[in-house]
Parts: sequence; C-alpha cells; structure tokens
Amino acid sequence: APQGLRIDRQNRLWVIDHGDHARQTPTLTAIDLERQTVVHRFEFDSEIAPWGSYLQDLVIDPSDGMVFIADVSFFRRSPALIIYNPKTQRARRFLENDESVLPENYKIYTPSGPMDRFGGLITMKVGVDSIGIDDRGEWLYYGAMNHRTLYRIRTADVKQGLPEVDLRANRQAYAAKPQSDGITLDQNGAIYLTDIEHGAIAVISPDRRLSTLLRSPKLRWPDGFSFGPGGYLYIADSDIPDLVMTSREQVRRAAPYYLFRIKLDVPAVPGH
Repeated sequence: APQGLRIDRQNRLWVIDHGDHARQTPTLTAIDLERQTVVHRFEFDSEIAPWGSYLQDLVIDPSDGMVFIADVSFFRRSPALIIYNPKTQRARRFLENDESVLPENYKIYTPSGPMDRFGGLITMKVGVDSIGIDDRGEWLYYGAMNHRTLYRIRTADVKQGLPEVDLRANRQAYAAKPQSDGITLDQNGAIYLTDIEHGAIAVISPDRRLSTLLRSPKLRWPDGFSFGPGGYLYIADSDIPDLVMTSREQVRRAAPYYLFRIKLDVPAVPGH
C-alpha cells in the first residue's frame, strides 16, 4: 500500500508503504533511479507504527538524508511525526497527539459535498498530513488536514534527541493555512499547499502571508505534489470524494484520474 513518494538529491526514490493501516508491516524503501535497484529498505515495528497508524507522506532532509514521516493515524486517532535515520536504521516517534498534529473540529466541504458518510455517522477529520522541509533542512513544516494553522519545528531539535516536553515547547505556529493535503517548498522559502475544499493551490510567502495561487474546477481533490524539471510544479489529483467509502461503480464513473502541472519558473529542487 504505497502512499508517499519523494526523490532525494542522490536521485533515489523513497517510497513509504503504510501496510494497510499497519495491519501488515509498514516499510520504507529507497530505489536508485539510475540503476533501477532497491538500495535501502526498513520495516517499522509496532512501537513506531502501531496498529491503526497510517504512514502516508515523507520528506528527505537535504542536509543529511534524514527522513521525516507523517502518521495521519486514521483509525488509531493518535497522529504523530516520525524521524528515521537511514544510516543507523533507527526511528523515533514524536509529538504524538500534540495540539499541532491533531485535527480541529472542522468538517471538510468540497464541490462534491461534505466529507461525511452514512448520514454523518462518519466524518473525515484528519490529523497531521501536510509535511515539508526547507531547502537547507533547517525547518520541518507540518499541519493537520483539518486545521487552520501550519506549524514548524527545527530539525536540529529532533535530531539532537530533545525530550518530548522540549519538542512540544519549541514547535511554533507558523502561518494560517487552508484545509490542506500536500505541501512543498521552493528555494525562495515559499510554501505551497493544496487547498482541498476549493480545488486550489495556496501559497504562504516568506513573510507568512497566505494567498491563492490558482483555482480550477478540474482539481477535484489536489493531493500530493512535487517540483519537477523545467520550472514545473506537478499535482496529483486523487479525487478522494469519489473514492473513499464508495462503490466500485462510482470509482469507475469518476475516472479518469489526473496528474496536472503548472509552470511557475521559481527556483526549486526537482523531487522536493
């Protein structure tokens, strides 16, 4: 069940597999894209990825290759962040159930309607999902899908192994954000987020101002995205309203599902 994809600066594709909500073993795999061979693989134990966890997105620290992972924790409802060191093959779970990773009490509304099912018995309220890192690997940015605020924490604080109480004290509310899914940053320090309620891409400028970059009815649920070569930002539209807890017939009716791109011509590392 692969979910998140990132390419590091050694041209390796990192893939996070949540193991069907950890009912199977969640894994992290790195593939050398030039040689097309698996060069790293790690299996997460139940201490780091307990049953009901959902390791769904990741970023690679450009300074040292550390991997940061977001656990949305759909079923367990104990969202957290994870740091993994490929050199030592050790992982740490942190900020579990902190205010900054928990969803606020918002219902998501999309052009297809509210994100609830069975007459409102199940409502989609999602913890930490958006995760990004700056070009120097200094700050990790993150936020719950159902949350009005984007947070950040110094990567050095996590790498140094500061106690949990200190990590909670040091994390910062950075800027206002929409209800978001994917996130990425350019080399100017601008932060791009998918705005799932409005079929839009939002951007937080380096001075922390939130604005809408683009909006289109073609974007049914803009999900993850990444910069590619040639100044393009690529957007994966997962169209979750037509997929989650729906019939196979509805999934087929909603097809095809798209990748989009927009030319921004801003300095950015492909794969970031």
